[in-house]
Amino acid sequence: MTEKCPVCGKSGLPDYSKIPSVCPQCNSDLNGYFLIGQAQKAIQRKNRVLAGLFLCFFVSMTLLVLAAQRIYNSEEENSGLAGDKNQINLRNLEFLTAETNREENIQIRYVIRKGDNLSTIARFFYGDWRHYKQIMIDNLILDEFHLIPNDTLLIKVRIE
Repeated sequence: MTEKCPVCGKSGLPDYSKIPSVCPQCNSDLNGYFLIGQAQKAIQRKNRVLAGLFLCFFVSMTLLVLAAQRIYNSEEENSGLAGDKNQINLRNLEFLTAETNREENIQIRYVIRKGDNLSTIARFFYGDWRHYKQIMIDNLILDEFHLIPNDTLLIKVRIE
């Protein structure tokens, strides 16, 4: 491919951005254009490398987020009340009973899991979320929003 001299405009020059050249008409040294062309190629290579690195970073972060979600979801499924609010993992319960004259009081030890809260626990055991205050009183809980996983709650249920 032939190019025109950028100084005098003579045509028939080799591509001066790819090989060092001198214009035979005006004796202009066109090496500066060659160096600019080489710099542009280096920038293009660098951009391709950076794009590849960005793509690798993006894919690895996506995989990391997906793995974290899978771990979080598996912990949620293993917790006592997270997910389906009507199911309790029976491994977290220990039944203690005490009989009285006409009624029976059942005490249940429940192990708190990540994602549990007093309202859902009260709804499960008492049928009404508003009984969370009774759980707070029975377990001397001052802050209803600060439950610690693996702590044990004592749930008192009266069966008539």
